[in-house]
Amino acid sequence: MADQASAEGSGKSHRATGWWWLSQATHAPVDVLGDTLDRVDNQIDVLSRAFLGATVSCARCHDHKFDTISQSDWTALSGIIRSTRRVLHPVDETGQVSSFLRDLEPIRNLFQQGVLQSLKFQSSLPLGDLLRAARDLHLGQTDEVSEASREEMTLGDFSEGWQGWNIEGDAFGEVPHRREDLPEGFEEGLVGDFLATSHDRRPGSDSETSDHRVGQLESRPFRIDRDYLCFLVGGGDYSGETCVQLWVDGQSVSEAVGENSTRLRKVRWDVSEYAGRQAVLKIIDRHQGNWGHISATSFVLTDEPPQGFPSRSSLLKVSRDRSLDKDTLRDWVKSWTALMSPTARRTELKSTDRLIDDFKTDAEFLWALDGPAFEQVPAGTWLLIGEPRVTVSDVLTSAAHSRALAGTALSRSFVADQDFLHVITRGEESEIRVIVEGYWLDQHNPLLFEGFIQKVENGSEDQHLIFDLSRYQNRHVHVEIQDRGNGWVSVDRLWLSDDRSLPEQSPDWTATLEEREGNGKMLSDPLLLDRLLKNDLVQPSRWGGAWNAAVIKPVMEWKELESRLPEPRWALACSDAPVGRDVPLQIRGDSTTPGELIPRSSLEFLSARSVLGESIQGSGRSKLADWMTSAENPLFWRAQANRIWRWVMGEGLVDTPDDLGRMGSAPENQNLLDYLANRLSKNPSRIDLIRELVLSQTYAMDSQQPEKRNEERDPLNRFWHRSHQKVLKAEAIRDGILMVSGRLDRQQGGVAVPIHLTDFLAGRGRPGTSGPVDGEGRRTIYLSVRRNFLDPFLTVFDFPIPATTVGKRDRSNVPAQALALMNSAFVQEQAQFWGARLHEASKTEGVDPSLILAWKAALGRPPSEQELAAVRLFVVEGQQQDWVDLAHVLFQSKEFRFVR
Repeated sequence: MADQASAEGSGKSHRATGWWWLSQATHAPVDVLGDTLDRVDNQIDVLSRAFLGATVSCARCHDHKFDTISQSDWTALSGIIRSTRRVLHPVDETGQVSSFLRDLEPIRNLFQQGVLQSLKFQSSLPLGDLLRAARDLHLGQTDEVSEASREEMTLGDFSEGWQGWNIEGDAFGEVPHRREDLPEGFEEGLVGDFLATSHDRRPGSDSETSDHRVGQLESRPFRIDRDYLCFLVGGGDYSGETCVQLWVDGQSVSEAVGENSTRLRKVRWDVSEYAGRQAVLKIIDRHQGNWGHISATSFVLTDEPPQGFPSRSSLLKVSRDRSLDKDTLRDWVKSWTALMSPTARRTELKSTDRLIDDFKTDAEFLWALDGPAFEQVPAGTWLLIGEPRVTVSDVLTSAAHSRALAGTALSRSFVADQDFLHVITRGEESEIRVIVEGYWLDQHNPLLFEGFIQKVENGSEDQHLIFDLSRYQNRHVHVEIQDRGNGWVSVDRLWLSDDRSLPEQSPDWTATLEEREGNGKMLSDPLLLDRLLKNDLVQPSRWGGAWNAAVIKPVMEWKELESRLPEPRWALACSDAPVGRDVPLQIRGDSTTPGELIPRSSLEFLSARSVLGESIQGSGRSKLADWMTSAENPLFWRAQANRIWRWVMGEGLVDTPDDLGRMGSAPENQNLLDYLANRLSKNPSRIDLIRELVLSQTYAMDSQQPEKRNEERDPLNRFWHRSHQKVLKAEAIRDGILMVSGRLDRQQGGVAVPIHLTDFLAGRGRPGTSGPVDGEGRRTIYLSVRRNFLDPFLTVFDFPIPATTVGKRDRSNVPAQALALMNSAFVQEQAQFWGARLHEASKTEGVDPSLILAWKAALGRPPSEQELAAVRLFVVEGQQQDWVDLAHVLFQSKEFRFVR
């Protein structure tokens, strides 16, 4: 019912909570709350009948007609269940994750200290002067310098054909295209009259194959002596296949693709860093198929900066006047737009918006964390995500320890009273989802829940996710952040708004720059530091020795520890909501007619309403489990004692184990039931009780007694003067056949074996693969179970429908069972296998010893003289098929399925 181990623990109790989520569900609930209430009703039904022998589910719509169970009791339990969350829990079976976290802590501290120490060396740089100079140049707050600019140099406009260009292949034709020869749309954006394009549909060319031809244009070498290279490009969007490339010293340094558009767009490359070096241009078409062409023209080298960028002469003057390195200043100027790009992280929300969480470390933390991955960290914390990265604000992150760790973070429930939920996040290979009224299915109808699961895949750049909640106004929702162990995610804040737009504004660092105590103080702003690092304006690693000693060593130790972590293993389990909530009574069980709020609690007729306490932390499952298993609650121990007795003895002391109320059967031996319940409450070990029962004289009795007087006085055996005849359950019949045949695989655990699909198992959702007839010899417990495709052999022997708890199985005796044992492919296959073994044994051990062995294996006794004589004649000829038929007969015998 409730896990008593920690979220990071490997206790079996955590995995045992998975049964809560084995209920039926639908992919397209129009009434999502009604669907949730249906599942909750099923959970309450299983909980109350299995643990209490009470039919609380009957009180969903009204008070119970026969037992003292009210609709308020049902609602109180539903509040506990609806405050419980479904999770896939990463199980630490070997304790390796716990060991990793302990060993990592000192290394992580050294890493943090090392990075901070290395950053101190950056304070010697004129960071403030560079930032101010870059600002002044962009805002034009410097003295203008008149300097004769160098003329533009045309590298290729194709007005003189392919002169100066080497041509390969047949894609571009014999001459460039003139404007009047271009297909419709190709002239958009064209400057001049000529275009190099591999989409050749001119007269005389095979227009049908124009996008299948390949080729390349390569310019003659030229010297880069201007700051910018400009040109026009259009065509296919295939990197390396339909593109324009700049090659410097034999290496490709820049590339532009056509973005799947015939319209020509202007591209400007800053090539100042390659000044004085030799270069060539390549126009490439290597793609065959749709958009398999490239168009380009007007290649020009120029000193004219882009709009808003300072001139070369202004930059040189400022660098001289302020004693700054011109190349460093140029880098800052180039990065100015990125440094000042708008951000939502420090922007005030509108007055109508509602903040859900911004993870401020000085505020109450209202998230439930399952698994070891997630941690709340303050701004300025250094994380190791491939390389050191700094958190720019207080965040909830799964990267605090390792990308290899997995886990889930779950928010509190809140009412969706505005149309959109906004999330600011970073990360990769993770996802964020919104759960409406507890509806958790991964595969659902997109018309109802489209966009409610979104991928986080923007790396270290901010990603703005918007969840449209307009269809679910005034519903209770919560957010789940999931990291499956191969990525990472950091969430900055979440808020509700009626507006889809993102409130952004550019950071204003320069306004307060004068107030800072020296240049080094600039590094104390995590957001500014993050942008300086991303644009290589601050490079701690340039101080090689200090960086290696302080950072590289703990990083290597960190990664070495990380490499030992195993792949996560998942278990379906429960996690509490960080803040539980009471739910309203649904009048007549209708999801659309809420009544008064009912506090979460136990059953009123068994305890006071306040038995779980006035303030319940989380869902209240732990307190409910404590109350349920307390000595003051007799129903739990009676229900458990009765079920254990039934499994061991074949019949229960109460014939209705799922209902100990008025509609159930009364116990024939109340004193014995109370004794077992009292004994179990004092010593909860089921193993000890089972051991005591199987060693008892009652268990050892035969189901056939010679004393007719006892049978006359107690014909129904209510006072246990003999043993009840037991019938093997469906699983035991199948496992028994495997064990007797010698095919049983006794391995424990492992992946479930797919069910063997017959022609009769058809319909929507049919599994794509069929398992072997014998289930690889595995015990039945290891066969996969699908509600719509149950194993026919098991079903005919009363295998229960897996939709709710079944304390007492149906016990039928119908012709279909005999037919299954006769005609089932599984039984016939095992008879062949066992018959072959018996045949071989008869050759070495003799016929009679082999027959005795067969009887003992299948029936648990040796054959009588009459049986031995009759069967000896049957197999005397020594044919293998005779032994196979004998094995088949033994499997079909009543004595194989019934235990005296």
